[in-house]
Amino acid sequence: MKIKDLSSDVVAQLVALEVQNILPVLASVGLNLTEKDMEHQFVAFKDSEVVVAYDDDGDVAGFVMYEVKGSEVMIISFNLRQFNNANILFGLLGELIFEISESNIILVKSRAHHTNKRSLNFHRRMGFQEFSKTEQFVEFQIDRDKLLMVLKSRLGVFDY
Repeated sequence: MKIKDLSSDVVAQLVALEVQNILPVLASVGLNLTEKDMEHQFVAFKDSEVVVAYDDDGDVAGFVMYEVKGSEVMIISFNLRQFNNANILFGLLGELIFEISESNIILVKSRAHHTNKRSLNFHRRMGFQEFSKTEQFVEFQIDRDKLLMVLKSRLGVFDY
């Protein structure tokens, strides 16, 4: 599924999660973006793939947006309404792996703002390795099979 295929209500909920979780991180380093800026970003990524998790009420509980480039996947955004919800967290990662499991993907890449401690810690706990740092971001990567092993050990048995 792509962003452009989602209903406007779902896209609005994705933007709201970005506003809630990402804007404060960026504001902490002087990047004062607005909700409109985040909406424009989603328009720019309209052809990106997205996996959405819903809660029992049918509202967005989290999402992962990514792009496939050759044998690599780049995670553009990974956001949860409640960061302590392991079911949603691992469910989204599991769905991402399921989405790419039948392809030639061998590497999963992601990045986190250098002030986003929650995201930095998450990447490290999941086995991602730092491969690049810029003034603003830490870039991570992990072999797809290693990520599968981490998910399997944390979730129990599932096969892809």
